[in-house]
Order: sequence, then structure tokens, then C-alpha cells
Amino acid sequence: RKLELRGDIPVVSVIPESKNDTVFQWRMKETLQQGKTYTADVLDAHQSPGAQKVATYSFTTVAEPGVASSEGIIRPGDAIVLQFDQDMVQIAEGLSFDAPGSGTWTTPRQYTYRVGAVTPGKTYGYRVAKGVRSTAGGFVATEKVYSVQTPGVARVAATQPLGTRVGLQSPVKLTFNQEVDHASAQAAFSISPAVEGSFSWVGTTMVFTP
Repeated sequence: RKLELRGDIPVVSVIPESKNDTVFQWRMKETLQQGKTYTADVLDAHQSPGAQKVATYSFTTVAEPGVASSEGIIRPGDAIVLQFDQDMVQIAEGLSFDAPGSGTWTTPRQYTYRVGAVTPGKTYGYRVAKGVRSTAGGFVATEKVYSVQTPGVARVAATQPLGTRVGLQSPVKLTFNQEVDHASAQAAFSISPAVEGSFSWVGTTMVFTP
């Protein structure tokens, strides 16, 4: 017999290697693409046309693992989460974070990095390196790069009311440039002469109602 492999499987030669005429081997000439279906026919060139097909092989390679992460604002104690769509080989190698902190695999598909003492008003990057593997054998083909930011100094961006002849029962509104801790903002608020009242919040606006 004279076997040949015909199809889209990238082999070094369509002619197989064999030592005993019972086991045949084709060597790949390049790495197979991830998540792709390959199909090829095994033909026996010694047979007559129309009777040469010995077998048809078709297989699909494992898919590249996908990864997602929510970029945004972080504060000390917050978690940066890397969410994969496949079970991953659970090693920290290949996952890097510029922000101080520590991380761990919380599930086979989720890595959680707990942020430490970060600097206000700074951008921190983090990355999933090329080659990070799933348990099925797929790998991240290109480096994934993300970033998060820490909030800058909290400032009052707007105040109400303004001017003179303000009604005695008019609420005082302070709008901050970012989310702030409500309790600490209320504790820092004072009005002279002292007036009793209550606090409420609308988004980043603190409202003091006499």
C-alpha cells in the first residue's frame, strides 16, 4: 500500500512514516491553530481511482481561553478579578499586577487580587501573559493588558446655595468630585452659627437640611 494524507492538516509530508507497515505517523510542520476543526482523508494510491479512500479524520483543537476583567477605580482592600471562560492551570506565574497586594485562585476560572496600600491619583497596570494555559491545553495567544486607577484627592466640586438672602430652611448641598465616605464627610461638616439638621445623599452630593 501507499498511503497519503490529503486535507487541511499541516503535515511535513503527505507520505507517512512507518516502520512495520501497520502503524503510520504524520508529523506536524507547525503548531495547530486553537479552536479550529481540521479534516483530512487517508488515501491508498495503490488502489484504483474511486476506491482509494481508506479513512477520513476530523478533529477540533481546544479553544484559546478567554479572559475578562472590569477596569475602573480601585481603593485599598478592593479586589481586581480576572474571569476566564475555561478551567485554568492554577499557578500565579503569568499573572502580574503593578499595585501592591496579593492574589489567589478563588475558583478554577477566577483569579482574585486583593489591593493593598495604593497611591491616590495613580494608574496601575496588570497583565495576563502570553502562554497562560487552561487545563484542557489551550493557551493565551497574546498578552492581555488592563489598568485601574486610584481616586485622587477628594474635593468639593460645587456648592449650593450661593449668594445672600438665603432662606433659613434652605438645604446646603456639597457635590464632591468622586464617591466619598459618607460618615467621614458628615463628621467634617460644620456651619456657623451651629444649626441642627439632618443629612441625606444624592449620588456624590451631600445634602444638609436644617
